[in-house]
Amino acid sequence: MINRLLEEEVQKVVGDEAYVKLKQTEGYRNALKEFDVAIKVSFAGKNDDNKYVSFPMANLKDKPAKGLVKNSMTLSGQVQIVC
Repeated sequence: MINRLLEEEVQKVVGDEAYVKLKQTEGYRNALKEFDVAIKVSFAGKNDDNKYVSFPMANLKDKPAKGLVKNSMTLSGQVQIVC
């Protein structure tokens, strides 16, 4: 469930067209693995330090206001995802 919410957040940040292309890359699959192994398990709550999900060689358009810079997306404990 958490992984699906992450995928939805990535789609919102990068946009629909870029998301379709991104999902087909090895970098995207590696980012999801990194999220599972390192980020998700170390999350401590809303006051946790920012974490970063990187999509190597994705060539995504920077959107600093949404936390996307140089193919890396910022995950903050302050983000609220409603189920």
